Amino acid sequence: MFNQDNGTGRVVNVGGAGFLHSYGYLGRWLARVPANYKQDLETRFPGAPSGGGSDNTSFVAAGVPAFGLGSNSWLYGSYTWHTNRGILTIKLFLLM
Repeated sequence: MFNQDNGTGRVVNVGGAGFLHSYGYLGRWLARVPANYKQDLETRFPGAPSGGGSDNTSFVAAGVPAFGLGSNSWLYGSYTWHTNRGILTIKLFLLM
């Protein structure tokens, strides 16, 4: 499960959320992403578990591998966060 929950900009980082084998799983997913989208993407493996406060935390607690995607904020906290100008949060369930 992928959760982009911290901004309105493009995704700029993804981490393994502390899952030992996340490199293989996310590596297969990233192999399908076009190179021009990956060139500025930062990855961290195995990464660290989410500290809470994001939608992916409850999935991890239920045993579902869930990964947070970080994005450019583009005034998220002061302009779009919890307003009608925000974007729809989309959860992607990808099976590989």
